Amino acid sequence: MTPRGEEDDPAGAPPPESSGRAEPGDEPPPLLDRMFGGSMKRAGPSMDAGYGLVGAILGLGFIGWLCDKWIGSSPKGVITGILLGVVAGMANLARVTFGARR
Repeated sequence: MTPRGEEDDPAGAPPPESSGRAEPGDEPPPLLDRMFGGSMKRAGPSMDAGYGLVGAILGLGFIGWLCDKWIGSSPKGVITGILLGVVAGMANLARVTFGARR
């Protein structure tokens, strides 16, 4: 067995190496390419901003909840955490939308 868990060639020859270039037939189907706006790579930053928005809201809300448990100020920490998460997530969304670089 090879390190990747594949069976070795019975003749003992190593597996063929890829040149890194796309082989004919490796490109996505034209309908799929058209359906996603022409490029899956262009969707990456938008998906990152969306996940960042949700992650900031949930993460800072959780930190606010932990502060509430520690201090005992029941809804204030959660509300503050969620509002800070919305602000941070929207700032990241605006950065991606308007093309500002870090």
